[in-house]
Amino acid sequence: MDAPTDVLSFVHLELPSPYTHRPAQRETWFFSQPATGLNGERPLLGEVIISTPTARRYAERHALTCAEEIQRLVIHGIIHLCGYDHETDTGQMTRLERRLRRRFLPAATNALPAHQP
Repeated sequence: MDAPTDVLSFVHLELPSPYTHRPAQRETWFFSQPATGLNGERPLLGEVIISTPTARRYAERHALTCAEEIQRLVIHGIIHLCGYDHETDTGQMTRLERRLRRRFLPAATNALPAHQP
């Protein structure tokens, strides 16, 4: 995307597609990958970069704290690392994001639609 954005996800280890593989298959595949860290850690899935100035603007727009907005964006970025793409799927990523926000975030941050700039 050639424009400012709120969150960037950089995949380091591409998982099997969530659209064609069941969660158990993806989990089995991930845990079968060789350890890559010095202490036998699992491979790094990727990185999530948050634009804090953008998060601050979104937080003001949605009447959230900046920390709450960053939490929402971290979830969004991690879901992208897992292979989901809201721009091409038929709502699977949005539904997953809503479920994760309900489970992990305070009620105030859940009232808004998933990833609404």
